[in-house]
Amino acid sequence: MQRTLLCVSLAALAAPALAQFTLVIPAAAATVDGNSSTSWPFDIATGRFIYIYDSTHFSNNGVTFPVLISQIRVRANAATATWTGSTATLQMDLSTAPIDYTAISTTWNNNHGADRATVYNGAWSIPAGSSTAGVPGPFYATVTFSQPFLYDPSLGDLTIDTTHSGITTANTPTLDAVTTVGVANAKRVYSTTNPPAATATLWSGDLANVLEFTYVPAAGLYPAFSATPTSGNSPLSVQFTDQSYSSVPGGVIGWAWDLDGDTVGDSTAQNPTWVYGCGTYNVTLTVVDAQNPPATLTKTGYIVVDAIAANFTASPLGGFAPVTVNFTDTSTGPVTGWSWDLDGDNIPDTTLQNPSWIYGAPGQYTVSLTVTSSCRTSTRTRTNLITVLLPGQLPPPAELLQYQFNEVRGTELGNSASTNAAPSQATMNATNWWSDPGRPGFRGNEPGRGCLGYRATGAGYANTGWPTSITGSLSISFWLMRDLASTGTNPFGYVFGNSTFRSFCAGAAGQGITFRGTALTVDSVFPVINTPGVWQHLTLVVDDNAGQALWYDNGVPSTNVVTFAPNTFSYVSTVNLAVGAYNISGTSPIGTHYHLDDFRFYTRALSPAEILINALSVEQASAGVSGLSCPGTLGTPVIGSTGGAPTQGNAAFAVTLSNAEDLRLAAIAFGFTPAAFGTFDLSPWLGAGCVLQNDAVGLNFLITSGNAATQPFPIPAAGFAGLHIYGQWAVLGTVGAATRMIDINIQ
Repeated sequence: MQRTLLCVSLAALAAPALAQFTLVIPAAAATVDGNSSTSWPFDIATGRFIYIYDSTHFSNNGVTFPVLISQIRVRANAATATWTGSTATLQMDLSTAPIDYTAISTTWNNNHGADRATVYNGAWSIPAGSSTAGVPGPFYATVTFSQPFLYDPSLGDLTIDTTHSGITTANTPTLDAVTTVGVANAKRVYSTTNPPAATATLWSGDLANVLEFTYVPAAGLYPAFSATPTSGNSPLSVQFTDQSYSSVPGGVIGWAWDLDGDTVGDSTAQNPTWVYGCGTYNVTLTVVDAQNPPATLTKTGYIVVDAIAANFTASPLGGFAPVTVNFTDTSTGPVTGWSWDLDGDNIPDTTLQNPSWIYGAPGQYTVSLTVTSSCRTSTRTRTNLITVLLPGQLPPPAELLQYQFNEVRGTELGNSASTNAAPSQATMNATNWWSDPGRPGFRGNEPGRGCLGYRATGAGYANTGWPTSITGSLSISFWLMRDLASTGTNPFGYVFGNSTFRSFCAGAAGQGITFRGTALTVDSVFPVINTPGVWQHLTLVVDDNAGQALWYDNGVPSTNVVTFAPNTFSYVSTVNLAVGAYNISGTSPIGTHYHLDDFRFYTRALSPAEILINALSVEQASAGVSGLSCPGTLGTPVIGSTGGAPTQGNAAFAVTLSNAEDLRLAAIAFGFTPAAFGTFDLSPWLGAGCVLQNDAVGLNFLITSGNAATQPFPIPAAGFAGLHIYGQWAVLGTVGAATRMIDINIQ
């Protein structure tokens, strides 16, 4: 909140000594343990950080008047630990923020107001202490100001700026922090270097350490009050507690309350009680002392009685037409009536509390629920909540990477993406990496194979051969399942990673999955580690145009939507991306606890409908190329496909040959299995290095024309889903040549 700063006389700062007060923020963590966030008293080991705390941490807890803050203490997280520590230099500056905390700037000084003051500068130490697991830790790191700081919550948010040269610690405790959006009400920018970087880095999401402030009110008369409870069902009896302050001897001597917002006085007691019926009420308190003019405080909408809030869930969120969706009312409060618009036409469809609806036509449907009580109405609308697809609709292929893990050819992994921006073949670390995905309609024809499998030791991972280079939007999707044999409470592993970004389960992601890098952190919120034997389809979407990122679980969006400045995202690295591990050295592979399948990397933000299609679909029909080859007179001949994806009923599908010597005999061999246990040596006929890589149950000959050939491969309309056909061309030219092998995965 940006406002004009209050002018306070020097006499106010020189007021007589008053009783000191303390306030813990965020108030939601005052008596309960928060989240463990970091092991450093001020969040970083070395450097500078700025927090801007929302002023409501003060005003919502009775501090609505100017105060003189003299000390800040930081609380340790609940754990069994002991500690001590020190730093040679610590500087702490406070000011009234000229901007709202949500608009925190990565330009350091833009976060400071004109009243900026250095409240501590010098050596600093942490006294030895300890904490016990299960209860909130002590306030162990204390900064006592060299001079009090005058802060008025009505004038803006509070900026806390700390710089230190490096904290030396022994058994540093983990800090108590609050990271729930809407509770923390704070933002942070930071630098982890000393001297600090010229421009700060923005921490995504709300984050607030649990702090205790010591303060005294500034001189004057300041009305303040609290109430218990402030909400509930009628008849609601509310106890009001006066918290007003006067610096005049004798303090506050009179109170006048308007407790129901009708501008008529209701009580002159200091701490009255009032019984409320259904409604929302303003409360006003006017106080007087022996010297100052009367002072009035009004809290608008302070007492809420019989509140209702419409809400609902739906299952499933769509499917292939026709689809029946069951709706469950989850509204809160004394609701007495329900009205549903289930197809987005603004016409009520049912007044049942928990209806079902059949969606017969493809499309996206908006759903609204309006609930009523004796005095209130509340509506919840969820736009494009239900996605209905055409029967058999197929997901689009990924542009960069699409690994389906069906290969049984040792260390070769085919990339069936729609572009050649990334290498067409990845390299696996070992040969024994396959597993059967165990999912109906989502497996290859090779028994025991079809996904990147679980291995308690020796888990597999892929070197994509691609140094990630994305500027703008991206989407990354995959199937993940914790194996039934996985042990431990923290089954950690990386789905992918390189030097810039990485995605992992458990650890800092808790029970979920996260995507983390130098400029963006996206946590899933939903769990992935506690459902052994159950496949989950996970999708990360970074929408650079909209400036937001989030995860999807089986087509359902996460409630945690991370925002960033639009048109600023990039994912660029000089190091090859690893799939199934943190890096191409195989650090912390995902396969130690999980199975991974159908990994896709898109260069755009997928729509919710596309994500749902991916989650509902069986394995992607594809024609991926991998394996060995040998060159001819024009270099290496190339095998490919045309006519679209190899789906059932696609009569136009064909296998192509290009970059082959012209007007030469070319043979294409088809088989049902690849040469998993060796290849057939073709060098006596074609030359050194040429091998046949399938079982060759079918063979056809063509003459190349225009350095190319095409073998029609019409696919029947039924009975072939899940079948893999493997093809390879051999060219009997001046110099014999052979292509790599194509895996025709029919779905």
